[in-house]
Amino acid sequence: MINLSENDPNFAFKLKLINEKKSFNKFRVVDNLDEKVMREFISWIRYCEYDEDISMLYLEKNELVIEAQKKRQNQNMDSDDSDNGDIQNVFKGTSIRPMSIHNEVKVWNRIISVCKLQLEKYP
Repeated sequence: MINLSENDPNFAFKLKLINEKKSFNKFRVVDNLDEKVMREFISWIRYCEYDEDISMLYLEKNELVIEAQKKRQNQNMDSDDSDNGDIQNVFKGTSIRPMSIHNEVKVWNRIISVCKLQLEKYP
């Protein structure tokens, strides 16, 4: 389980941005970084660890919303208010690309930390 830190000065903003009440995600990690679950795992940690210009996360969400809207238009689907609500939910913090070297270093340090904590649980 990877938690969004309540000590993060942007904690409330990050929760609101992903439209969630829960501040964690669970992942069943595998040994292949090309698997979807691993991409989502690393992305979620990017989201949790991000401490730079917070507007960049908002821009990431906007890009995904625009992409989802284009897909809907290409599929000739009607867009009513409920569809727009669904589109706003496309961003869950699990599709973020690398944003900076600083953030990536924090991500991989967090992964090391999580792995060490899990290893300590073995007899």
